[in-house]
Amino acid sequence: MVEDNLDDAELTKLALESQNICNKLLYFNSGGEAIKYFTNLESENMDLPFLVLLDLKMPLIGGYDVLFMLKNKMETKDIPVVIITSSLENEDMIKCKQYGASGFLQKPVSGKSLLDVIQELGLTTYLTN
Repeated sequence: MVEDNLDDAELTKLALESQNICNKLLYFNSGGEAIKYFTNLESENMDLPFLVLLDLKMPLIGGYDVLFMLKNKMETKDIPVVIITSSLENEDMIKCKQYGASGFLQKPVSGKSLLDVIQELGLTTYLTN
């Protein structure tokens, strides 16, 4: 999860937990941290995440920059990226889809909406019991 607002991150984490989604959550509070992590994935021999939850509006390096990098890097281009934002702008949704986002959720995120997106993306094998 890439989210600069700690309260929104906590709400999203609770939504994930309420649906028993994923065993491990990596959290980055800036686009810069996320880009650094994904840039070092191969050299550090780290596992790829099954899903990236990405805030769109962040200072300095925003969600568009992170999304663009993820979708243009061979190692990460196939990771589904779900944009989580408070934006109500249709243009944001269109631009995210053009950049390769797999889904788009409005804040605050509910467990049900996250589960629906994960099922829609065919990622139910990552759900825990």
